Order: sequence, then C-alpha cells, then structure tokens
Amino acid sequence: KSLIHRMAAIEQAAEEIIITDARGTIEYVNPAFEEVTGYRSAEVVGKNSRILQSGVHDAAFYSEMWRLLTSGQTWRGRFTNRRKDGSLLVEEATISPVYDKPGKLMGYVSVRKDITEKLKLEAQIRQVQKKEAIATLAAGIAHDFNNILAAIIASNELAMMQIGGQHPQVAKNLERIDAAGTRAQELVAQILTFGRPEQEGHVVMQPALIVRDALKLLRASLPSTIEIRSDISSLGSIRGEPTQIHQVVMNLCTNAFHAMRESGGVLGVSLENVVVGQDDVFPGEKLPAGLYLVLEISDTGTGMSDEIREKIFEPYFTTKGRSEGTGLGLAVTHGIVESHGGFIRVYSEVGRGTIFKIFFPAVNQPAESGQKDNFDHDLQGHGEHLMVVEDEKELQEVLYDYLTEAGYRVSIFPDGNSAWEAFTREPRLYDLLLTDMTMPGIDGKNLAKRVLGLRPDMKIIINTGFSAQLNREEALHIGISEYLQKPVSIRQMLTTLHKLLG
Repeated sequence: KSLIHRMAAIEQAAEEIIITDARGTIEYVNPAFEEVTGYRSAEVVGKNSRILQSGVHDAAFYSEMWRLLTSGQTWRGRFTNRRKDGSLLVEEATISPVYDKPGKLMGYVSVRKDITEKLKLEAQIRQVQKKEAIATLAAGIAHDFNNILAAIIASNELAMMQIGGQHPQVAKNLERIDAAGTRAQELVAQILTFGRPEQEGHVVMQPALIVRDALKLLRASLPSTIEIRSDISSLGSIRGEPTQIHQVVMNLCTNAFHAMRESGGVLGVSLENVVVGQDDVFPGEKLPAGLYLVLEISDTGTGMSDEIREKIFEPYFTTKGRSEGTGLGLAVTHGIVESHGGFIRVYSEVGRGTIFKIFFPAVNQPAESGQKDNFDHDLQGHGEHLMVVEDEKELQEVLYDYLTEAGYRVSIFPDGNSAWEAFTREPRLYDLLLTDMTMPGIDGKNLAKRVLGLRPDMKIIINTGFSAQLNREEALHIGISEYLQKPVSIRQMLTTLHKLLG
C-alpha cells in the first residue's frame, strides 16, 4: 500500500520527474513531463536523456554536472532543453543519485520545474523598470535642459531677425546654432517619448499617406543595392500623431538599411487591414479582438540572434558603431507604438533577415484635414500687458527682449509668489499670464488656479519644459488657455499670443 501511495504521488506531481539508470538511459517519466515537453512516455523511455538537449549548454556544463553526480552529490541548476516541437524550455532541476541498500548506484532521479513563462514575465518586468528609470531620469533633466535650450533658440532667432539681410557669414553661423538647437530639442523629445504615455496631439489620420511620404524620402537616400518593395493597400484610419508615425517608419527603415548595407537586399514595406479574432493568440500576449492596420517592414539582411532580439527595445542598446547611432531609435519606436495603443511583433533569424509588424487599432472615422494655419496674419502685439513668470534669468531676458520688440508691454517675475502678490494688488493691470510650471514657491499650476479664482476671464499660457504634475489635458480642464512645451520658437509664441489676445 505504501508503494502504491508513492507511485500515485509521483504520477500526480506538478513537477516533471525523470528516472534514469546509471548511464542516463530514461526508465520512467511522469505525466507532468509529457505535458511540458510534448513527448509521450513511450517516445523517450529506453533513450538517453540527451534527447532533450538544446545545444545551448556547452560540454563543460555537462562535464561539471556529471562530475558532481558521479561523486555522489546532488546537482542543482537550470537547464535549457528543447520540447518535441522544437521550442526552448527553461527548467529548474535537481538531479540526485539513487543507491540500493548495499550502496550500489542504481541510477538518478531528476525533478524539474518549467520556468520558461516565469522568466519571460521577469524579463518584461525588468524592461518596464528600465523604461521607468529612463523616464524618471528624463523628467528630471528635461525641465532645466529645455529652459537652457529655450534661451539659446530664442536668443538665436532674435539675433537672426536683428541682423536682417546683413552679415551673411554671421547669418550662416546663426543658422548652424539653430540647427544644433533643434537637434538637441529633438533628442530630449525622443528620450521623453518612451517614458510618456499621454496621447497629446493625436488626430484621426491615414497612415498610408505618411508611409508613402516616408518612402519618397528613403528612395532618394538609399543606395541602388537596396530595392524597395511596397504594398500600401490599406487606406484605413487610426488615431495618432502624424509626426510620430513618420518617425516610426523612418526608424524601422533606417534599421533595415543598416542590416543590408554590406551586401544589399530588399526592403519591404506594407500596410494592410487585419482582423484579429477573439481566440487569435500572438507570441507573448493576446491582442484584443478588432480591426487593426498592420504596418510591416522587412529586410533580407543579417538578422538577429534570440539574445539580441530580446534587447533591441532597451534604451541605448545598439549593435552599431559609436558614431552610427545612439541606441534610441527602436526604444523610441516602441514607446510611440505603445502610446498609440499598438503592439510590435519581431521575427528574425541570423542570416535570414528581420520582420517588424506593428499593429495599430483602426478607427471608423474619416481622417481629419491636414490644413494648417498659414500664419499670414500680423503677429505684432498692440501694447497688451503680459505678466511673465520665469525663474531662469537667461530666459527672462530673452522673453523680455522679443516680446517687447513684438509690441507687448512685459512685466517679468522670478517666481510664483512675487507674481501672485503683484496680481492681487492690481488684477486688471494684466491682459495675459505667461508662466513656467516648475519654480520656487507657488508653481505654475497653482498660480493659474489662484489667478482664475480672482479673475476667471484671465488668459493664461503654461510654458513648461516637462511636468509630471500637469499635462495639456488637465491644464485646459482647469481653465488654462494654452499649454506649450519648451523650447518654444518665437513664431510659435507670437502666434499663440495673437490667437488668445486677437
């Protein structure tokens, strides 16, 4: 009866149990082994346990394991084995020698637990934690750095206006400063993209138009050894930010080019409608059922190993040379796709190329017009009095210079406390409040609330480098007239002032 109980326990155990003879030939496997590996008992009994090996571990790994076992010790560790269907299986295992009463070695018993999914989940959590850490770092530096950039860019624009058509060499140098400032601005925006979930600026749009525009740019820049094959069959719509979708296409196509630049190849770009059913399962996770626009970008280049493929969306991970990239491209792409409610699937083999599939949820609405204000109206002020609250001295001077030159009266305040005191004394003295968000004393959000409490009709612009406490949607909800992200060009600022003050 005791033996029957023991066998029942082994048969019903959740862990895999394998019993071998002294040479490693399998004598018994329990039902959990069959369920995890896909092998039936009859397929493995009588065969050496090497049948499960994946090739991941080298000879030294097995040599050390057998050294311990043959010396009478128990081996504990992790195996990466292969299931019957060829997929990899990671297991925590304990292998112990089994002796009869006289002390003769009879064989070995191995107890194993499948931890494949657990490791995948842990990897996903680590990836999220890395993104959160980068996002926290980015938020910490963005405010100060964007203030510095704002002062540089605005001062440079002001200098370009002041020299007019004179001093062409000076103008050329100022244009270089402007280009460098713009690149720095874009870099900060990229860093913030994968740490910022909000969907500001999203409109109903047709990705096909953006993909075609991106391909026009690419055709002019790619070498003749790379052929572009496109199939843009979907004219459906998604809700998104056109500039960011363009960035996704360019990032992925540039990545494909780098994989093919040595020997050439084919860059494939397609966009199609795909219906995902309730029971459709994709590797790694299940997509919500519904209609998707699927952007596929493929190459016939070098491909990637599993190890590299797991790291490609990590910020600053790159296989390129130091002068060829920052390692932000795919991390930014991943952040953009997530912020659009989308999913990325990557398929790649070494020597056989790579395929990126991006699933964007489709919307059943017509695309919004792409027409923009042509800015042909007069942007000059007419003596309106602006209360400007800014704690950066350099930016105070720049704002004062170009706003007064544009025809406004300007009163500068270095913090929220001094601005609030002045406003309470004469609330009707000012036509508009332009305030930073993060500063000593009263911050921009609370200053705006106080001002609106005293004077509900006051026009207010929040001009911030980065703020985790206030986004555009919340700002407009509490009555703030406009939310601008630093650095702001002179033209953008004057256009906003003109819109609010007429």
